[in-house]
Amino acid sequence: MALTEQQMREIIIADRRKKKMRRRRRRKYTFFISLFLVLFFVIGLYRNRDVLAPPKLDRGVIFIDPGHGGHDPGSQTKSRKEKDDTLRIALQIKKELNKKNFKVYLTRENDSFTERIKIGKMANRKKAKLMVSIHRNKAGDPRAQGVEVFLPKDDNPKSRYLGKQIMKQLHDEGFAKRRVRSGTL
Repeated sequence: MALTEQQMREIIIADRRKKKMRRRRRRKYTFFISLFLVLFFVIGLYRNRDVLAPPKLDRGVIFIDPGHGGHDPGSQTKSRKEKDDTLRIALQIKKELNKKNFKVYLTRENDSFTERIKIGKMANRKKAKLMVSIHRNKAGDPRAQGVEVFLPKDDNPKSRYLGKQIMKQLHDEGFAKRRVRSGTL
């Protein structure tokens, strides 16, 4: 039985339609399988984000006292008050130390006053490894300038080393050096 030209065309067209339908089905299955795999991967990442994230190292607690505040302005010039300068410096230090995974507490984060007797207790309550009190002094002699670092009276070797390192870093940043000494402010 010989096929006519019309029948051959119909067979070829039907065959092409079948192939086209198979391709569409294959594309649809490929799309849904790909979508499923992507969703599976994303959900897996989301559920395991704590495992995949690098652990944050706890580098310790640092307690910072921005000197003065509230009704106590500290030393003053015509345009500046020590309490404002020390707070601005302390907030910047906190920001930088937080980036390096230190837990930082301040005696104040606004223009408020904290009694000196409470500051050490606050630092101890937070289990601080280090306590820094920031002050900016003013002298009548315009030649008197620079940075001083005060250490506890017990003259602990670690405190002395840290004080010298702080002084070195400040000097490297361009601050005039005065001295590292034991005592209270």
